[in-house]
Amino acid sequence: MSFLVRDAVVYFGLIFGIVFHEVAHAYVAYRFGDLTPKFNKRLSFNPLRHLDILGTLAFFIFRIGWAKPVLIDERYLRTRHALAVPAVILAGPLVNLFVSIVFGYAALVLDQQLLVLIALINFYLAFFNLLPFPPLDGGRLVVYVLDYFRISPRVASFLEKYGIWLLVIFLALGFWTRLSTLIMGLWGRIVTLLFSPILH
Repeated sequence: MSFLVRDAVVYFGLIFGIVFHEVAHAYVAYRFGDLTPKFNKRLSFNPLRHLDILGTLAFFIFRIGWAKPVLIDERYLRTRHALAVPAVILAGPLVNLFVSIVFGYAALVLDQQLLVLIALINFYLAFFNLLPFPPLDGGRLVVYVLDYFRISPRVASFLEKYGIWLLVIFLALGFWTRLSTLIMGLWGRIVTLLFSPILH
């Protein structure tokens, strides 16, 4: 596989995963009755609705970046259902996991390494977004739980204020690189567990 083809697949996998991730947030919020994503045209699969210019450039240069956040009205969602906000937050990573499983299965059936790359990228996207640092989904979920159950408003406030810097430190110290190795092993085990009985 040439570097050009591999890089093209990586970027396609990133954009594909990001778009589905953001649409999942928007759709679940919309299904719970929040019209904000619809007004902001975030229910579309058009990548231009979701990609941030600087975040996209960062993806191409550093292989890490960000998309436009899906704006939701948490006050409205809280009145609809206690699990509405967590459902919206988790929708993105869960969709990335689903996409990873689909492409993982297709890669095994068709014996295509390119599809393996897309599956892995979506798997990494899911777990990266579950890191407990706002504005990532995992951090937003931690803040929501702390705030909803009134466990520690100070910690929630600290995470909201300094979460992005904690994430930068986490990445700079190489913790994500170490965690990625474990994620790769986990992906392999999940694929083996799910698909070995089918393929044999």
